[in-house]
Amino acid sequence: MKKERNKKYPRMMIISTMIMVVLLIISISTATFAWFSANTIVGTNTLTFTAQHTGDANISISWEQWTEGTAITSNELELSAADPLKPCIPKESPEKKSPEEEEISFDEFRQSFRGATIGIPKGEPPEGQPPKKVFNSNGEPESPFLSKRPQKEGFSGDQYHFYVTNHGVTPINLEVYFRAVESQENENLGLLRMSIFVGDSPEQLKYYKTLVALDQDALIDQTPKTHYGIIKEGADPEEFETIETSETTLPIEVAGNNGYKVFAFVAWYDGVYLDDVKAGKQASIEVIFKSA
Repeated sequence: MKKERNKKYPRMMIISTMIMVVLLIISISTATFAWFSANTIVGTNTLTFTAQHTGDANISISWEQWTEGTAITSNELELSAADPLKPCIPKESPEKKSPEEEEISFDEFRQSFRGATIGIPKGEPPEGQPPKKVFNSNGEPESPFLSKRPQKEGFSGDQYHFYVTNHGVTPINLEVYFRAVESQENENLGLLRMSIFVGDSPEQLKYYKTLVALDQDALIDQTPKTHYGIIKEGADPEEFETIETSETTLPIEVAGNNGYKVFAFVAWYDGVYLDDVKAGKQASIEVIFKSA
């Protein structure tokens, strides 16, 4: 896995040269499970975005595109509570493997996650080797965690994108990363993956990068790969292709004078790595949009 190293950022992030948007995910935890077991559940609690700015910088975050003459009050967003999560992997990579290959859309990627139970095949294993667990069935659809708008305040439907608007005069460059909430438990932080999609409009969302946690080399090195592939009955759960990841995105330019970018994300625990040892443990993170 290729990882881009970055200097460690201090805990206090509000400084005069910084603009950031924070997504706080509290207590992503796992219930009892085994590798690709049917009983694995990941729960979520409070989910909010918070926009913070200083000096001449002024950004907002909103479910709808900001319009001229509207008060800039959107400094916090509540996300819809996630459905229970089970161990899963996407069946295809979000990355283009060649210039001729078509880019995967956000909707295609979020709908590509699959999971299945594993067991021990019939028959005796080779002498001196433990029984090998393989998939009991082909993969079944599973839902990762998504940046979903809540069904309230007159809104109904499924919306996964949001807007980050730069109300300042000069352009800014945003880097996106997620890191541990230091006051919370984070035993499962090394398993968490987040794919970022960015565009100039909701219809133009394109895959940008898949992230692992910032400054968590010891945890990431224990579970370094990000898997994808087709789950087939009788197949070995370890035999998958991998997605390239990094700790931060490359800078994303947002124009001044109310320029904006549209974002959406997909987050999941890599299903190949989940096991009974990690049952009931947590990952608590904050997602940062920081001016480079």
